[in-house]
Amino acid sequence: MSRATINPPPRLGETHVDVLESLNHHRLLSTHQIHFLHTPHASHRWTRDVLLRLKRSGLVAMVRSRGGLGLWYLTESGADAIETIPSRSELRRKVYSDEQAAGSLQQHTLGVNDVGLGFVRAARERGDEFLPLAWSHEVWHSLGAPPGRPQ
Repeated sequence: MSRATINPPPRLGETHVDVLESLNHHRLLSTHQIHFLHTPHASHRWTRDVLLRLKRSGLVAMVRSRGGLGLWYLTESGADAIETIPSRSELRRKVYSDEQAAGSLQQHTLGVNDVGLGFVRAARERGDEFLPLAWSHEVWHSLGAPPGRPQ
């Protein structure tokens, strides 16, 4: 294979990387949620351009909700890219398929993320810092070994 036929990974700006990290951390975000978290002072068009560049690069995918919202999630390539960041906030690898992103947990995931956005909104109003990766959801906590089993 000649060097000319190898596609190098895209050079991404800070906002692109931040969006990828949020998708890794929060699993599924609407265009509106991404705009609110990462580009609130930019135009909605600019946010869509960021997302389309990530999609063209094969790092994210998008499905439509029943209401027509664009819902974004990482692809395998996007998850691979995130794994190169040693200081990433979320170490678990979770990649949705198109079917999962459009499936029964969609509304739950978006709702949990809306709660996080409420905290971000309140912090911004107070002049406090509450960054896009400041909350986690779907955290599993062990209750210990089942009865009759040693720990």
